[in-house]
Amino acid sequence: VSIQLPKNKSTEYSISNHALIEAVKELAQPDEFCSIKTTKTAVDLVRLEAEVEVPQNIKWIIPRIEGQTIKLPGQSDNFRARASMAKNDFPSRHDWDSFFRDAKHMNELKAGERPDTIHIQDLPIEWFTTKASNGKPNEKLVCRMFEQFGAIAALDIPSNDPYRSQMKGHISGMKQFNFRTTSLFEVYIQYKDYLSFVAAMDALRGMKLLKKDGEKAWTQVIKVTILPLSVIP
Repeated sequence: VSIQLPKNKSTEYSISNHALIEAVKELAQPDEFCSIKTTKTAVDLVRLEAEVEVPQNIKWIIPRIEGQTIKLPGQSDNFRARASMAKNDFPSRHDWDSFFRDAKHMNELKAGERPDTIHIQDLPIEWFTTKASNGKPNEKLVCRMFEQFGAIAALDIPSNDPYRSQMKGHISGMKQFNFRTTSLFEVYIQYKDYLSFVAAMDALRGMKLLKKDGEKAWTQVIKVTILPLSVIP
């Protein structure tokens, strides 16, 4: 959701992002967002990202918000809201098939030179630790989580290697920002065959990671990409 701010906005002109969020939530009624947050704040624009529990309801919510005028208490100006479906950057089967088909020096008969490896970022470290892992992600837990899609040939968690941070980026395989202090980690998973890779990609598309503990539940948005990887470091 993008909200256009007045062009004559001065430095004294204060607009509450919280008030804008509440106004957008009201426009979406009777549907509700399970989460909504500010992703960009500029002089002339505020951008929000909202998520619904039932994806099919988006087709009803967008028309309720698109082009609507928002009036905030204490403000003389009106604000115009624009709404659209967020783009999904999750790789499609066409993406990986065309990449590996057109890439030079690739042999689909060799592991790592065909679609078989996924890179997952933003996994919560706390969800995959044990008493014996000393605060680091436990590879066995990670493997157990993702081998439900098929047999795993190799698994690599860069942050578990104390020497990886000293390597150059294209060698270390580390993409996660500030790995020493972050509460998240990344993992490379290479499946033994193409069908397992496809099963994992199909299952993870548009999904979140869920952890349940009794009546409590937590979700985490993860980022999934593909890559050719002849040898995992």
